[in-house]
Amino acid sequence: MTTSPIVTQGLEFVARRRYGTLVVALSGELDLVSAPELERFLRDLEPAEDVVALDLTGLWFIDSSGLRVLLAENERGQMDGYRLVLVGVHGDVLDTLRLIGLDRVLPIAPALAI
Repeated sequence: MTTSPIVTQGLEFVARRRYGTLVVALSGELDLVSAPELERFLRDLEPAEDVVALDLTGLWFIDSSGLRVLLAENERGQMDGYRLVLVGVHGDVLDTLRLIGLDRVLPIAPALAI
């Protein structure tokens, strides 16, 4: 299953299922404008997988609205029985997560291992 790419102002995302993992690839900016659309998209997917991987390889900016979506999705995973993993986190996005300590709260992997 692969969804058609969703394009919002400054952010594109697409989901695909691979070997028991739901992979959602993000590209662009996750901010006040795009965060609500991503949150709706993730909520509507209703993951039936053990792992949801947010591939942030193409993400080059994140603000507090985007961080809130990541935290909310992590909490939802804990409640619904799946594990959220951020992959491909780099540059300013990684610096932001480290600056506020979310790299110690959200699971981060260097790349998809599937």
